Amino acid sequence: AAQDAKAALIDRYKLAIISKIRGNTEVPEGVPSGTTLEVDLTVLPTGEVMMPVKIVKSSGNAFYDQAVVRGIMRSQPLPLPTEPELRREFRVTHLQLKHEK
Repeated sequence: AAQDAKAALIDRYKLAIISKIRGNTEVPEGVPSGTTLEVDLTVLPTGEVMMPVKIVKSSGNAFYDQAVVRGIMRSQPLPLPTEPELRREFRVTHLQLKHEK
């Protein structure tokens, strides 16, 4: 049960991170809904993101990919849990960022 609670908390923070990044991403005109980029972020305990952002799977649209990376940089510091044990789970954070109109 403790593991489930931990997983639920991690998911909640991942959603908060994705939401913050979405809010800071200026998606170029003409990017179709459903365009998805997968990234790995190396996140410091302060919520700062180490460069470069590792693109695991490109969306196939370089403009969207670049816009999301800029959005990630604008979103620092990322919202992280206050508990050190949970915060460590975000050292390398895998995110799927899907464009939804």
